[in-house]
Amino acid sequence: MVDLARKYADRTHFVHARICRVLPDGDFKESSHLDTRLIEIVRIFGTRRPGVPMRVDHAPLMLGDEKMGYNAGYTFHGRMLALGMISGVMAAVNTELLD
Repeated sequence: MVDLARKYADRTHFVHARICRVLPDGDFKESSHLDTRLIEIVRIFGTRRPGVPMRVDHAPLMLGDEKMGYNAGYTFHGRMLALGMISGVMAAVNTELLD
């Protein structure tokens, strides 16, 4: 994905941030939004397409969410955690780019 971000950054108008780890059997699992690959992708877009809209995708299940009937990956508290993570990444990258 990092290579694709580099290749298509100038033609990208919206980033849907989702990071997965591929398991040995070929299945995949959502990863943390603090994954170093996603941080590099934010850095690429911060450099080449500053201001491009970004949103998180699936988020972890948080304590109490299992009782709320949410669809897996779309819990309120998990999405707020993911938004906080990506906002922090974006703030750190923006500070880095200003130095």
